Amino acid sequence: MLPKAGGKYSQSERRILNQKEHEQRTELESRARTHLANERTFLAWLRTGIALISLGLAVTQFLQHQVVPGLHLTRGIAILMVITGILMTVDGARRYVHNSKQIEAGVFQVTTRTIKIVTGLVTLLGLMAIAFILLLHN
Repeated sequence: MLPKAGGKYSQSERRILNQKEHEQRTELESRARTHLANERTFLAWLRTGIALISLGLAVTQFLQHQVVPGLHLTRGIAILMVITGILMTVDGARRYVHNSKQIEAGVFQVTTRTIKIVTGLVTLLGLMAIAFILLLHN
């Protein structure tokens, strides 16, 4: 809406302008909150990735047992942890960039592929850890 001569608006025009300004401010604040939530989610993926990489390194340092001759279960668990940590970090960054673009475009679509993959890898790690514990205590 263009200002009238002298820059004065009627009361109803000011209400409309105030309403539009309020809507624009609200949408900007909402988008900012969504971007910050996206960033926090990425940081959670990053922390989890770092934790798995660190845990994989700790496994190789503190669990030097070869419970079954010829089977390097400790090494397998450690390598799987490090690989899972790397994949989580890389995919977290990919998701962050992808989600940021969707947020800006106003078209966010939820995906579950990464959740399924990570769940599968962590489940595999857990099963390998159970096997290791059972073999270690026999």
